[in-house]
Amino acid sequence: MESSSDTITSPGRVVLVTGCGGFLGRHLVNRLLSANVSVRGISRTDEFRFPCFRCDVGSDEGWKEAMDGVEAVFHLAGRTPGRSKNPDETLEGFRKINVEGTMRIARIAADCGVRKLVMISSVKAVGELAGTGQCYSTNQSGKPADPYGVSKAEAEEALLSEWGGERESALEVVVVRPPLIYGNGVKGNLRQIKKLVDLGIPVPFGSLTNERDMIGVENLCGFLCHLLAVKGGGGNRFVVSDGQAVSTAKLFETLGKFSGRKRTVFPFPPALVRGLLSAMGMRAIWDRLGGDSRVDMSVTQRLTGWTPEFSFEDGIERWVRGDADENCSG
Repeated sequence: MESSSDTITSPGRVVLVTGCGGFLGRHLVNRLLSANVSVRGISRTDEFRFPCFRCDVGSDEGWKEAMDGVEAVFHLAGRTPGRSKNPDETLEGFRKINVEGTMRIARIAADCGVRKLVMISSVKAVGELAGTGQCYSTNQSGKPADPYGVSKAEAEEALLSEWGGERESALEVVVVRPPLIYGNGVKGNLRQIKKLVDLGIPVPFGSLTNERDMIGVENLCGFLCHLLAVKGGGGNRFVVSDGQAVSTAKLFETLGKFSGRKRTVFPFPPALVRGLLSAMGMRAIWDRLGGDSRVDMSVTQRLTGWTPEFSFEDGIERWVRGDADENCSG
């Protein structure tokens, strides 16, 4: 992967971001705008301070207008588990948005002369590796464990079969598989964890020594912007992280450190925690919090030349301060 003579701040550069109103989308747009990149967004509900088109991944309408003159597309939009009021959690429901919708966007992008399409996938496209001793790595194949992961894996394969590998194409497709993403505005399990810390409720995870790689949203946005500034890399499925594995206990303790909470965890035998959660039908929570989830991004770094901008502690501090600033302004 070679350095480009262009930089991310090249005059006239236009980038389209699907899912611009989501957690990652908002952070990425802010990062691009701060680098003087002209941004267009795709959203069905929100109003923004940059041009935004109300397109739907289930229809061709409006996409060509949105992509006219666009150099790169960051495809963040998709169906994720349990995030909508009436989610269709069947495999076909995920396929309709994550596979068919992604391919529709890619074909229109190719027709419009877009140079690069970056699809945000997930390590779930590989499957669950907790307890296997394996790390997630670049271009790794696997067995997705749920409909969401299956749909992401199928979308990756469909994209790279048509525009990746040895095939010559004007459209360069890059897949990015992040692990758990944290940062200001995050939802889901991490939001619940931070709420527990903010409430000052200690949890019995002090004896956990598991290792989990995560990525701060600002580091992930930094990597995505880095992809704009280099040539090559098409056809790859890149994994990224902060480059520092931490335990669940460390996550709680670090959140507590910057939130002003001295005691966030207390020691308790992990086997008993696992047993109690399993008996309560909550084994999935243990698997998410108590298991290992490692990322080996050495190939990503070798091929792209990217290194994380912020350490894990820096990322957590920025998250806590960002939430505090948002609460004060709200």
